[in-house]
Amino acid sequence: MKPPHKILLLHIKKLKGYISLVTFETKEEIIHELRVEFKKTRALLRLADGDNNKLKVPKVLKEFYTAAGRVRELQLQQQLIKDCCGEDNLPAYFKILSAQLLFATSVLKEKAREEGLDKSLLLIKKNFPYKITAKTVKTFISQKAKDLLTALAIKNKKDNDIHGARKIIKDLMYTFNNLRILQMQSVIHLSAEDEKKIHTLGAELGIFQDQCNALALLRLSMFRNLPANEKEILKATRAGWMAAKIELRKTIIQKLIAAKPIFEVLSAKQ
Repeated sequence: MKPPHKILLLHIKKLKGYISLVTFETKEEIIHELRVEFKKTRALLRLADGDNNKLKVPKVLKEFYTAAGRVRELQLQQQLIKDCCGEDNLPAYFKILSAQLLFATSVLKEKAREEGLDKSLLLIKKNFPYKITAKTVKTFISQKAKDLLTALAIKNKKDNDIHGARKIIKDLMYTFNNLRILQMQSVIHLSAEDEKKIHTLGAELGIFQDQCNALALLRLSMFRNLPANEKEILKATRAGWMAAKIELRKTIIQKLIAAKPIFEVLSAKQ
């Protein structure tokens, strides 16, 4: 077993590098990699914490992550609209998007410079345990699987229920990765095929999340002051995206239900 605190230190080093980088560079790939690194770190904290409640992500770090998420959503939106409609056809709408992205980027850079970020990372290092036991791992995974089964038992699932399921599955995915790094993958009994199914499901849930975000950024209230031709283009685009989302939602729910046996096995403390 590799020392968990050394893995944490590596994650923190990468996080600090990205935090420093975004004070002057906010390209799409950098924001994406920053958010992935945050999720990996958070998953390790949750795995190591067990029921102690000492390793919660500090507020200042959460706010920084949220700000990065806003930038990411707007960047994706710009690319989506360019691909489906063309920037030249929607100059007024792109002006709005650009202004929103500029503001979101300035907020992110401001939060990246906050002194509290370094203090929050030091606090995490201070409270992080030097050992993660097999019992802690099994309890954590079992509880995550139980939470997911509870979400899947809801009859009329809303988008928020699906998003909640996605968060749990993402946590499990990052946990499996951390267990490999920790050389503790033998603690859980999960076949390579079942783990692949979970990763595939997580990717599809991510696409659904992106569609929901895109629709939220294309809300009708944004069209009020746009030229008539742009309104028509965006309304038609929104209608198409909504139809695609509804169909994907049906597929996602079916796949979540089909995966229940995997999570039922994980819910038992093995």
